[in-house]
Amino acid sequence: ATSPANNATFPFGEPVTLIGTAEDDEDGTLTDTITWMSSLESDLLGTGSPVTASSLRVGTHLITASVTDAGGLTATDSFTLFVNGGSAGTPVSLPITGDSFTRDVASAADTNFGSRDLMRVESSGDKTSFLQIELSSLTGPVSQATLTLSVDEVRTAGTVSVHLVQSAWSEGSITANNLPGIDLTPWATFAVSGADLGGTVQVDITSLVAFWQNNPSLNFGLALKSVSGTRVTFLTRESGSGPQVEVTAGGGSGNSLP
Repeated sequence: ATSPANNATFPFGEPVTLIGTAEDDEDGTLTDTITWMSSLESDLLGTGSPVTASSLRVGTHLITASVTDAGGLTATDSFTLFVNGGSAGTPVSLPITGDSFTRDVASAADTNFGSRDLMRVESSGDKTSFLQIELSSLTGPVSQATLTLSVDEVRTAGTVSVHLVQSAWSEGSITANNLPGIDLTPWATFAVSGADLGGTVQVDITSLVAFWQNNPSLNFGLALKSVSGTRVTFLTRESGSGPQVEVTAGGGSGNSLP
């Protein structure tokens, strides 16, 4: 895919033109057979290039272009685009711009897991997960903000705590040996059980989003930590089923630190 650029942002309702090229040594040009799919849409966006997607829903889309040659071999290319918008009372998905986890044991303390399609939360090996959430699309206060996590593994059911991250970090470089500051006081907690395996859990982070809106320079994301031996795994955005934050417009003017 050649257009739009990765992480491009579009307002809701604006047509998005998808452009790509495909060449095969034996079959020649296959551009006309490129198929386009979005992680948020159930229907095919179109075939060939260019393709105009005129009604993408609000949220974070993982766009995948696929092409198959005469021998049945398939090649794919994916990129992320953000669609912002919505009015009061309309849910809007906020972009997740980074997610990873760290493992604080000698053999992995310098290892970065930012490219993995999963993130772990465990007291064993002190595995902590991190999320970065982009709020620039919000133009007013929110009445509700919900974090949804896809549960990939439940080794030990229990409670996960949500913490404010206090300094900058990068998905591609964070390790246990260069951790950002983390507020040890939980902002929220939520339970994960065996029944959640293969499904999702939801966390109310309304007050956290409101705090970031009032204090944008302090938005370094959040951390997820194990409580009393909980051992769970969530999917990251690299999996195509990563974290989602959905907000509803309206509400008060923000919160202070807990």
